[in-house]
Amino acid sequence: MMYASDGSGVNPFQQYGITTGLTAAAAAKACTLTVLKGVQNRVVVPTPIGIRIEVKVVESVRIDESSGYASAEKFSGDNPDQLNGITIRCHCKVVKKQENGRSKITISGNAGIGVVEKDGLGIRPGEKAISQGARKMIEDAVREAAGGYDVELSISVPNGEEFAKLTMNEKVGVFGGISVLGTTGIEEPVSTEEYELHLKYIVAAGRCVSKIIVLCPGNTALKFAKKYFALPDKAFVLIGDKVGAAVSASIESAYDHVVIFGLPGKLVKIAAGIYNTHSKVADGRMETLAAVAAMYGISKGAVKRIMESSNTGEAISIIEQEGIVAEVLNTIASRISNRLKADFSRSVGFSVVIIDHDGKIIGSHLDGHIKEVLKYGK
Repeated sequence: MMYASDGSGVNPFQQYGITTGLTAAAAAKACTLTVLKGVQNRVVVPTPIGIRIEVKVVESVRIDESSGYASAEKFSGDNPDQLNGITIRCHCKVVKKQENGRSKITISGNAGIGVVEKDGLGIRPGEKAISQGARKMIEDAVREAAGGYDVELSISVPNGEEFAKLTMNEKVGVFGGISVLGTTGIEEPVSTEEYELHLKYIVAAGRCVSKIIVLCPGNTALKFAKKYFALPDKAFVLIGDKVGAAVSASIESAYDHVVIFGLPGKLVKIAAGIYNTHSKVADGRMETLAAVAAMYGISKGAVKRIMESSNTGEAISIIEQEGIVAEVLNTIASRISNRLKADFSRSVGFSVVIIDHDGKIIGSHLDGHIKEVLKYGK
């Protein structure tokens, strides 16, 4: 094991894990191969970022010539994840073979997978909590194994309803089980104290190629940020919850400009002066959104509904109904910029871009000459 040379005893080299989406994809591919070729011990799963991950298969059973099931375990690496070690199982049925060789993959959620009951999560209310990114990973993995056959998949999680009680699912509007998620398939240990040291390394490395750094709390933000900004790849940094640490590292590395780019769930917290955005540290999202919306004259009833919202997306949909979503989110973006200047450095430019789950910009504050590297509409 390697440790920091600065004497801190902190390990900057963190072990990555896999998301629930990639775990489900592994189980689904293993199940398909089990039916078509026999019992599987390991499978290799493609990811949206071009990396292929080998995953151990913990269960592989062929029921008959067209059906079977297989399971894989989620591994969270050094990330403190309550779902580390859970089993995700897939039952599958292999049906007719397509003449064009293009398999049709059908995915359904079963026991242990939660149901979305609130707006704003990127999944329609009433549907099982399997994100589009996870569905794409499952489809891609199974298509590699299907050999042109159509495959019907049923994803389940043994004791998923109990495991879900350890997560934030019910607070954000997902009930009855866990969520199957994942943008890249890779789970990075971004919530650990050790990740702060890791941030210093990657932030400093980016300064070698760019005077502008783009800090992204999550992988969805990271993916879309690269489409909007004409900057070297090392200028984009995944920061997780460590906003304050990332901004401090950026200033120490002498960047001229810092861009905060992400979904509103994390960024609204920054507007409230919260620089560690982990759910166990602090919140203030609904209070911030309600206060800014009230500035624009919405009714007391609308303010009350915002305060009672279970997630940021639901609150923003209420603000959108009031016709002031651009004003509110632009104000929040401006407030974030002003806070960062006041709390960190007035000599550094701070820009803020807020996006939705589809990557559309829904709020922004662009400081200085940052527009020169922002590729609108691309």
